[in-house]
Amino acid sequence: MGTVENSDSLRKHYGEAIARRMERRKKLQKVMMFISTAAFLGMMSSGLGAMFRSNSQSSEVNQAEEAATIISQLERQERGYQSVLQREPENQTALEGLVMVRLEQNQLEEAIAPLEKLVNLYPDVEDYQNLLKQLKADTQPAVQD
Repeated sequence: MGTVENSDSLRKHYGEAIARRMERRKKLQKVMMFISTAAFLGMMSSGLGAMFRSNSQSSEVNQAEEAATIISQLERQERGYQSVLQREPENQTALEGLVMVRLEQNQLEEAIAPLEKLVNLYPDVEDYQNLLKQLKADTQPAVQD
């Protein structure tokens, strides 16, 4: 019932089209959060599984293979998002995906450009702004005294 009231108040306050866009954005945020959580849990479970294996040498080989597989998957995802962005430069899903992949690859500086584009396209999404501020702070060279 709270969602219906929320939805109705959004429609009254912002108008039908904006309320639908806001609702879609909320759904997309939930999906992205679920995907991120699943990826995190998947990576954690594979690490924990390897930790409990008895043969440490095969464990090291398996970890190297898993790491190579993950890196390969992330590179394929990155190429896929870039391909979509060549056709649709303002595709929100592809921009978000590219940011997430680059963060998972620990390519913080490379994640800034698509995130800046998201901030410019969707200035009302505070998550984009907050993440951009954090990334810029994390990539700034340390000031020496």
